[in-house]
Amino acid sequence: MPRIAGSSQYEVRVEREELLRYLAVLSKSITSKDKVARISFDDGWLMIAVGEADFAIAAEGKWAKPVSIDASWIQKMNRLLPAGNPLVLRVEKKHFYINSFGVPCHEVAKKKMPAPSMVEPLREVLRSIGQAAKLLEPFHVTAQDVIELVKKAQSAGSPSWTTDETKMIATVAKAWALLAPLGVETSDLRSLIDEAVRNGFTRTRT
Repeated sequence: MPRIAGSSQYEVRVEREELLRYLAVLSKSITSKDKVARISFDDGWLMIAVGEADFAIAAEGKWAKPVSIDASWIQKMNRLLPAGNPLVLRVEKKHFYINSFGVPCHEVAKKKMPAPSMVEPLREVLRSIGQAAKLLEPFHVTAQDVIELVKKAQSAGSPSWTTDETKMIATVAKAWALLAPLGVETSDLRSLIDEAVRNGFTRTRT
């Protein structure tokens, strides 16, 4: 069995309420077929996956390699999550700990990384989510709230805006800040711009 290093290589801090919220969701998705939960960390995000279900939570620290624990412990942690905030997650002496609550764990091989062309857009998405969450902190919005908002928006269909329209988005954002109190939504501006561009193109050709 691979040796697991000390906590200096495996220690991150997370917000208790965010972790509790998503452990509750993950616990409901666990079936009898799910034997292992995988815990990993990348670019400021702690990821916990069981079967087809997973979530990412903003975290600070470092995590040398992914580790696995028995999936049933996800449900137990959901019920027995220690008090305190932030919570410290660490690996020490072949055990995964949340504060003083510990369970046996094992290092697992890192999954084969996707091609760089796929990795960078994912990291850019996570950076955007983190920055947006920071801006929305005064309104008690968390990074997990923003993640769920993005998932909901993406499941609804194609986005109104793309990464190729960064300059337009910045300009429209300024216009929307002025028009929002008047009842205008960003989707209204998107429709207005598309129609104006189409009309302008038509006028240019005639």
